[in-house]
Amino acid sequence: MVVRVQHDDSLGQQPSAALTWKGGTMATHNRDLALRGGRPRGLAVLITGCSSGIGRATAVYLAQRGFTVFATVRRQKDAESLGALGEPNLVPVHPLDLTVLDHIPAVVEVVRQKLDEREQAGLYAIINNAGGGSFGPLELMDLDDFRTQLEARLLGPVALLQAFLPMLRQGGGRVL
Repeated sequence: MVVRVQHDDSLGQQPSAALTWKGGTMATHNRDLALRGGRPRGLAVLITGCSSGIGRATAVYLAQRGFTVFATVRRQKDAESLGALGEPNLVPVHPLDLTVLDHIPAVVEVVRQKLDEREQAGLYAIINNAGGGSFGPLELMDLDDFRTQLEARLLGPVALLQAFLPMLRQGGGRVL
């Protein structure tokens, strides 16, 4: 998966943002992205599951390209690891374990406070990335593990979106 922002002045085109993967484009949104010098300015995204892998790579990639990125992680050491990168646009947010719905209100408050400090209005996107998993034959599936996966991949993201919908609306945002 790659998130890219394109801007081609020679064709007189508006900037476009696209989330792509090997099979094609998942979402394209053409509008003024508040670009200055080919970089997004004033656009904030929240990404879940940024301790490693795709979540961490996407968070760093977008932050380096000018997005304010709220990178959620479950553990303090992962937040410290992200902070140690020294990327000013990368804001580690912890704890957020999507199986613990009580974490969500504090995350909402941190994001609201940081947006206010940066004089930014709302969220441009939420990227739901959190959730590991195990796979196997149905008859061997551990139901407690399956319940945890459902909470992290379904119930938690729905609760998170409910809490952040006002900020998404304010920022004209999208859910990925």
